[in-house]
Amino acid sequence: MERFVSLLQPACLLVGLVCLSLSLPVLAWRCQGRIVDQGDPESRVASLCGPPDLSDSFIVRLHPGYGIARRVDVWYYNPGPASFVRRLRFINGRLQSIQTQGYGFSTLPRGRCDPDRLHAGMSEFELLVRCGKPARRNFNVPPGAYGLTAPVSPLRLQEWFYAPAGKRPGLDITLISGQVADIETKEGN
Repeated sequence: MERFVSLLQPACLLVGLVCLSLSLPVLAWRCQGRIVDQGDPESRVASLCGPPDLSDSFIVRLHPGYGIARRVDVWYYNPGPASFVRRLRFINGRLQSIQTQGYGFSTLPRGRCDPDRLHAGMSEFELLVRCGKPARRNFNVPPGAYGLTAPVSPLRLQEWFYAPAGKRPGLDITLISGQVADIETKEGN
């Protein structure tokens, strides 16, 4: 029994280290044989990696009513089913973070915005590909993210609203840090 426990300890440590490394943000990314890193301008990333498979832009207001805001651009690169989707976030034109999402797709599942195919844990990228840009979005910046020098909080709460389309009801979708957390269907308007 003691021998089994002594063999199990290194395995548990290895599993723990792997899980920890998967949860940490990526500081650099090898893209087409070249490294892109935090702080790189959008133009450099585009020249090294090519155009993103999908991109999205929005404004985060740091001081509502005072006109202090940051432009946020999010780029997604889909390498296919053998590797992970990369989500690059730029603030005011500079690369701030690189995140690994779920496995990529060989063909993008466009036009399948059926509530039965949407699920919690789905990436923002897959939701955008399936449903397109929402009719309306609300961004809720967590407390403490206000301030002249405060970074945009890594915990980003969004509410996306899709109007009814054809037989599909309206959708209210909550995302937390780029992943679907909740889906509500709304009948009618």
